[in-house]
Amino acid sequence: MIVTIVMTTAFLLLGVPFALVFGLGVGILAFFPLGKTLGVTISSTIVSLQSIWLGLRVAGVAIVLDQLIDYFVSPLLIGKFTSLNPIWVLLSLLIGAKLIGFLGLVLAVPIAGTIKALLDQPTVSEMPEPEIAVETVLSK
Repeated sequence: MIVTIVMTTAFLLLGVPFALVFGLGVGILAFFPLGKTLGVTISSTIVSLQSIWLGLRVAGVAIVLDQLIDYFVSPLLIGKFTSLNPIWVLLSLLIGAKLIGFLGLVLAVPIAGTIKALLDQPTVSEMPEPEIAVETVLSK
């Protein structure tokens, strides 16, 4: 959704003909692995048939926006949903990919969220003492 809105807006600002179609195409293809790359390649190639410089601008802007979304916006959103700091999201993804590969990428953020939830649990020494009313104990 974010990719669709950002790419369509960028294509409209660049003056690309059929910007809505190209933006929606890139956004729909973003759901598939390497889909954004394929969508941007197809869009910039078709636009290049009309104007090579406009096609190069489309490719350049799309690549920059894609990197911004992948490395800044996505970690912020995932961090808000999982209550993890965005840097921990990126680190968990890097560590998961290095250790286990693709499966590590899939499991990294849930595992990091679970670890954070376990570490955030109060320990016995941090728990408040239960308050028992003296009157209720003495009246029995």
